[in-house]
Amino acid sequence: MAGIADRESNIPQALGYYQKLVSLDTTNHFYLKEVARNLVKQRKNEEGIALLEKAVKLDSSDIDALADISNLLLNETQGSKAINYIKKGMELDSNSIKMRQLRARYAYRNFDYEQVRKDLKYTLSKGDSSVLYQRLLATSYFYLDSLAQSIFLFNRLIERGEDNELVRAGFGYALLAAKDQNMIIKGTQNMFTAIKLGTSEKISDYRLAIADANVRLKEYNWAAKEYKHIIDTYQRPKAIFKLAELYEKHLKDAELSKIYYQEYARTCQLEKSKKNIDCSNLNVALQKLNLAPVSKIYAQDVKGIKSDSLRIDTADSLQVEDH
Repeated sequence: MAGIADRESNIPQALGYYQKLVSLDTTNHFYLKEVARNLVKQRKNEEGIALLEKAVKLDSSDIDALADISNLLLNETQGSKAINYIKKGMELDSNSIKMRQLRARYAYRNFDYEQVRKDLKYTLSKGDSSVLYQRLLATSYFYLDSLAQSIFLFNRLIERGEDNELVRAGFGYALLAAKDQNMIIKGTQNMFTAIKLGTSEKISDYRLAIADANVRLKEYNWAAKEYKHIIDTYQRPKAIFKLAELYEKHLKDAELSKIYYQEYARTCQLEKSKKNIDCSNLNVALQKLNLAPVSKIYAQDVKGIKSDSLRIDTADSLQVEDH
């Protein structure tokens, strides 16, 4: 009856039957796993994790249960617990694609891009074509300064029809990191596409990347226009500082430069409690204004391409989420 309810996607009924089975046999780890699975479908992740922990204790050789609980713990940002189960799974089967993927996700969140590269290069060689893991591998190559591999993987995803905000942004960041002017231009084009496709909070990061690229391309007036758009639309202090620098170093307008340095300093000092405000250059701005530097940097913005999470998420930027 539980199996029939499962096949009919009747989650409440399937859950009820499996819970009855558990009450009849509390030592059956399969029943516990099925109760956990149905609880998770109802978004009761904590209860599901607790039952999977019991299931693993009853049968520590069940690699599927180890993978399930590792995945749930990673989704709940409990990486320190997840890695213990991942290690047990790897001890059972070091060639398991599922366990290697989970270890790669854990490594990605801990900025161990070399481990990500090792694990996902292996799973890719075994035929795994999951978009998520190809995206994580491409991003890891970016951080490992292997731009050619990063560009290749992002481009291949797009050619295969996986054209979404995160892939386009990742492709854009990789191209923008190149020295070739044509690749930089192509990078800005991909960033604009990411903006069109995007719904995340990273849009202002993409805009900043485009503005920075225009500075590199010596399109200073276009860069100024873009920074102003970011300030007006997204209220990003980082854009204020970059605009001040642009007027100082390239557009040679000392008066406007001073105005924007003042605005940057004022914004950072007034909004110092906001965690998403990038005020890492506050002392620089104060020195430009011949004012006394502050002893503490108030906050830092999300950096370039950083962040991961099966909930998307995460952080930032280029670091794409691992979901």
